[in-house]
Amino acid sequence: MVKSLNILALDSAASACSVAITINSNVYAARFEVMERGQAEALAPMVASVMEEASQTMPRGFADLDAVAVTVGPGTFTGIRLGLAMAKAIALPHKIPVMGLSTFDAIRFGIDQKNGPLIAVIETKRNDFYLQMFDRRGAEMTKAAVLNAAEVLSMLPPGPIVGVGDGAGRLGKFLAAKGYGGFYVADESPPIAENFVGLALERFQFKEIGAPKPIYLKAPSVTLQPDHLK
Repeated sequence: MVKSLNILALDSAASACSVAITINSNVYAARFEVMERGQAEALAPMVASVMEEASQTMPRGFADLDAVAVTVGPGTFTGIRLGLAMAKAIALPHKIPVMGLSTFDAIRFGIDQKNGPLIAVIETKRNDFYLQMFDRRGAEMTKAAVLNAAEVLSMLPPGPIVGVGDGAGRLGKFLAAKGYGGFYVADESPPIAENFVGLALERFQFKEIGAPKPIYLKAPSVTLQPDHLK
């Protein structure tokens, strides 16, 4: 009997929290919720829920997994660390690999970009965006960066260009107001594990597995206390 391929995918890096499990190349169970905060409380119950749903096919639980995939940013500092910690906590005791997926790859997976370049845009809730541009073959055209809308406008080709990600709509409105007519929003979803678990499956099958490294494009927004208040 050929063993099924079981991969658990997690995301808590951006403006949502999601989990999915693929068994023998098919999404077996998935959970997803948009949330600005609260991922720390939501992620573990989501994992427990999909594992319970898959328990008849995976009677040994986490030990029946072949890999855990997790988004490693860019996104919120806390969300990235949460996802990585959860993935490692699941994988290490069972000696299975952890696969790191960039948030940009997660949101653009499955998007048809044959007609031109694509720009993946992640909301920061500030006056800037996390973004990266890819050509029609999926190769990087730019490095991952943090840019404001005016800086994005200055670097864009004449068009057309497809935008994806939860920041694409806000960026598109700015570009339209400035007269840029070549920007088309294909999808404004945040990362959704059910959608990108297929990417993890592809990379696992092609043995594209490396140690997951967080992608922080900006330092965390923290305020240090004066020494006399510590």
